[in-house]
Amino acid sequence: MPNHSQESMPKLPDRRDNGESFFTYLILDTRNGRPVIQWQNHAELKRNFELYQKRNQELSQLCSQPDRSKNIAEFWRQIAIDYPSQIAGDWEPENRKKLALEHLASYFEKSCYYAAKKVWLQSSDRPWEEYLYYPRVFIHDFDNLSRLLNSYDISHQTSLDTGLLGLR
Repeated sequence: MPNHSQESMPKLPDRRDNGESFFTYLILDTRNGRPVIQWQNHAELKRNFELYQKRNQELSQLCSQPDRSKNIAEFWRQIAIDYPSQIAGDWEPENRKKLALEHLASYFEKSCYYAAKKVWLQSSDRPWEEYLYYPRVFIHDFDNLSRLLNSYDISHQTSLDTGLLGLR
């Protein structure tokens, strides 16, 4: 059985709302000599999210309802994989697919934390930070993320994080 009595993995703070799940990323910090995890805004993603929230009625409606992050993730997935019904508006940025992937990578940061915690609690050979590092590197490699998104079958009625990453 692993012995984690010397250290503990910091608690993951909640994100405030649906939107924050798509433009924040984890940062590791130290407070009073102890490790802490915080959410940091990614300014370009926040601006892009707000642009879509203002100009796209579907996203605006999803954001106005509580607990819609899974639906918002599907919204970004459709843009990221160039879903046929997602015709770009003249107001959308040229790099909209890349930005959609970045929004999804931000969304999956929470799942990376829980995957890392699960593995770390069952293992004793590495510090928890390493277990958090590996899934984050994977999801921020947009070739990997694109392959996962293209393999996702929405007909199974599972959310992206459960269906793709087998997490929760």
